Amino acid sequence: MEFILDTADAGAVRDLSEVMTIAGVTTNPTIITRSGKTPEQVFSEMDAVLAPEQKLFMQTVATDYEGILADARKICSLRKNMYVKIPVTHDGMRAIKQAKREGLDVLATAIYSPDQAFFAAMNGADYLAPTSTACATTATVCSGSASCRRCSSSTSSPARSAPPRSRTATRCTS
Repeated sequence: MEFILDTADAGAVRDLSEVMTIAGVTTNPTIITRSGKTPEQVFSEMDAVLAPEQKLFMQTVATDYEGILADARKICSLRKNMYVKIPVTHDGMRAIKQAKREGLDVLATAIYSPDQAFFAAMNGADYLAPTSTACATTATVCSGSASCRRCSSSTSSPARSAPPRSRTATRCTS
């Protein structure tokens, strides 16, 4: 088992590293924005507190295939044990497959269903970051469908906000 923190706070990583065995740190554009720092600042601070054997995961911001690959190459070139987080979209799945062909380390993120996790792993993702969903009964993103027992029983107009993020990364062992 690996303990991976989900943060942009290098001070917290440093402090927790004194008492916990931390395998690495993952972050994403939302966490970085909320920190008030640039991705470059977060990278620099994390690189300063992480040991070379600890992993660092940073997410692409591009949404098209070519842009995702360009981001992935840049991110993975920054340090040893650097992983790129690629959302599991159509272009993201293509990029995961190509990134693995190029020898890049990949974490597949924004996974909303077991099928997406399976296909990301089949494309070679080293880690999976499933997102908890509003409709645990269907294991997919809730669209407010009347067939969702959880949503249809709780309100007459289900919330359509983004699902909360789990803070879990699962290592692919296949």
